[in-house]
Amino acid sequence: MDPVKTILLLQTGLCALCGATVIPEKGSPGLCVRCARELEEAPGPFLLEDTPGITAACLYGGTIKRAIEMLKISGRTEIAAPLSRLLLLPLYEKTMDDWSREGPMGDALQIVPVPGSVDGTRRRGFDPAVLLARQLSCRLLPIVVRRRGRMQKTLNREERLSNAREQYHPSRKRAGSIPARVLIVDDVVTTGASILRCGEILEELGVREWRAITLAARI
Repeated sequence: MDPVKTILLLQTGLCALCGATVIPEKGSPGLCVRCARELEEAPGPFLLEDTPGITAACLYGGTIKRAIEMLKISGRTEIAAPLSRLLLLPLYEKTMDDWSREGPMGDALQIVPVPGSVDGTRRRGFDPAVLLARQLSCRLLPIVVRRRGRMQKTLNREERLSNAREQYHPSRKRAGSIPARVLIVDDVVTTGASILRCGEILEELGVREWRAITLAARI
């Protein structure tokens, strides 16, 4: 009698960016081989010169620009997972390695997403930075809140810094101890004003050290 042969079901999906068929084991989950390669081969990562604690995975343009616009403008939330795993996870793991060399991490590291605008979050029904951060860790620390104000993208550098101080504040609902180290996560960094303001708040609350990672830098 012939042995029973197991039939494997080949499960395919569609690329979140271009709609092409995605075959398991041949590309990044959620992305086809071509789109994943375009993101992986984009120049980067970059450590921002004026703000050395901020690292961007790549420059804002081309495929990553299209992907971020699909997430933030078109509301394609399924794009967040592959983008975070492909671009942010390596930066997250490097940060963990760097800090672990300084001593045992324990439960010290937590992630703070940069809060999106109030109106933008309400219109989309989600916060992009939160979706990206959840792919890295379940330990999100919502200790920074954002109030209504002018959109950062319409302002110059000095105006952004001033506007960030007016909009970002410590949350009144925070509970528990403040960790020694915090990783800030955002989608795009331009001047770094929003991240720097979040960093100031964390330091005021007692965080000893923070770093930030983003999908892209707009320069």
